[in-house]
Amino acid sequence: MNTTPTADRLPRAARRPAQWPLPALIVIFLISRIGYYAAGVRFDASPLSWFFQYIDPELLRTHFWQSLWYLHSQPPMFNLFLGTALNLFPGYETAVFALCYLVFGLAFTVTLFRLLRGFGVSDIVSGAATALYVASPACVLYGRGEEAFGLLEPEQHRELGIRHW
Repeated sequence: MNTTPTADRLPRAARRPAQWPLPALIVIFLISRIGYYAAGVRFDASPLSWFFQYIDPELLRTHFWQSLWYLHSQPPMFNLFLGTALNLFPGYETAVFALCYLVFGLAFTVTLFRLLRGFGVSDIVSGAATALYVASPACVLYGRGEEAFGLLEPEQHRELGIRHW
């Protein structure tokens, strides 16, 4: 018995890959980030020196591998990312972190659209849902490093229209 899906058994939306939504989503992603930047939303790397889960930046610069090796309280991958940026781009760390988060956000945009398409959701619905999400304030805040680098102040929530639950 053949269990591989054939074209006639797949949902209609999953049969042919769409070409137009991805470039449109990339443009929407970039325009939304430019708009938020114009509105004053910036990447915040200030907690790098005081969040307890990060290795001290000076240790990441001077004793990079030793610090990662002896960090037993958490997985070391994010500190590896931080230390790599600190060592390869001294003085430009914030710009590197911001660029990385933009690239990750763009990759997430493409992945979300393809995931929805893989579930059989139509081009229009997948594109609209992805566009709404990637242009939303919550997505932009995660893309500026808030979950990794800083905490939002209540006035920042009000600026971006985010409600406290």
